[in-house]
Amino acid sequence: MIKWAREGKLPYFSAFVELESRLGEPPIACPISSSSMFRPQRALSVHKLESYASSFAQFIGLELPPVNFYALAYRYLEKLSLPIEKILPYACRIYEWSVSPDLWLSLSKDYFRLPTHVCVVSILVVAIRILYNIHGFGEWEKSLSHNDSAKDSAKDPNEQHELDCTGLLQHLHAVYNEIADIH
Repeated sequence: MIKWAREGKLPYFSAFVELESRLGEPPIACPISSSSMFRPQRALSVHKLESYASSFAQFIGLELPPVNFYALAYRYLEKLSLPIEKILPYACRIYEWSVSPDLWLSLSKDYFRLPTHVCVVSILVVAIRILYNIHGFGEWEKSLSHNDSAKDSAKDPNEQHELDCTGLLQHLHAVYNEIADIH
């Protein structure tokens, strides 16, 4: 979001121009330009923006709708090119079991509460770990050291499941490197 705001794809930094054209010139009684009043000094992190939005809504008594877990999880899986139809149903089940009925924006005063996007991604990680039998016993490191010749020798279904896990981890590693190169 910060990148989009800086590039002008989100009207975050330039909204004051539109406000000035709609509000007109400032009156003589209050000669403060709209750019002074409404132009942000810097882009906020996603967590701070979420926290401020939640705090502001609570302060003015505005009830925001809950965050759409399904849409966020779908977007993250799509962005990572992971099998949506395989992972998303399990992630939704985990979400229903573990989280209150609705996922809300996190408040700034709840310092130890996870940001909404972290909650969604953590549920996706748990679903992936369950589905691909990744128990944290060095699977990541082992998968990256496997060579492609091991894929051809898989005859046992259990080995095939392990190779699915290996393929997934290699794919995630490649996506991570691609994202790191972009940013």
